[in-house]
Amino acid sequence: MKKLLLLIPFLILVSCLDYENVKDEIFPNIATKAIVDGLELPNGTIVKKIGNSTIKIQLPKGYEIWEFSEDDTLKIRSEGCYTCECSGVNGCNVFYVKGVYGCSHSKCTDSCIGTFNNSFTRADLYKKLFIVDTNAKLTMATEKDFKNLKYIPERLVEHIKNEFRNFARDLYGDKFLAAIKYVDRSFQNELDVNDIVYIKMKIYGYKLIYGISTNSLKSKLISSYPFKGVGKDHSCK
Repeated sequence: MKKLLLLIPFLILVSCLDYENVKDEIFPNIATKAIVDGLELPNGTIVKKIGNSTIKIQLPKGYEIWEFSEDDTLKIRSEGCYTCECSGVNGCNVFYVKGVYGCSHSKCTDSCIGTFNNSFTRADLYKKLFIVDTNAKLTMATEKDFKNLKYIPERLVEHIKNEFRNFARDLYGDKFLAAIKYVDRSFQNELDVNDIVYIKMKIYGYKLIYGISTNSLKSKLISSYPFKGVGKDHSCK
């Protein structure tokens, strides 16, 4: 595993200016299976329309928006605004259709672009903006989890290495660093190592495949082996 980078995230609470006399009949106050420009909102998210071009999003307790800047600095917040902006003249509006929030052209003379807190364009959204469930710590995943969850993005893995380090310490004890290097080498060299088993895990609302060196486990784990492999139909490159 690469050298652990310790970055201290800080909380940014983003507020929006409320407009008077705005009708919200079209937009549900509580989101269920909703998507904002490709970003899936957790059920229970509060969505409030602020004027014609902006919605305010407040995530349920325990959920956070993780936002990465160009230099990989991490900002964390529990709420934010999604705004539709026109690159020409006149404005464009936020729309809601069957669980999907997006931007409609309205009277805009050029392109309509939706951004969170005016930070990122639509093209950058999927690379730099994530919603994580901080209540969901690292644990083994069920078949249902693996069917419904998405694989954890690499960018998130880089920022939660300490979670995996602690898990490895629980598995291997004091020799956890050597065990981690051994498993990592097997990934890098694509070796057929018989004493490594791949298990289904989940963390922060995402799924992953985790490699375990069975020969390096603590003796009490070897005697009561709790891990079931994923089989040979999964790729762990």
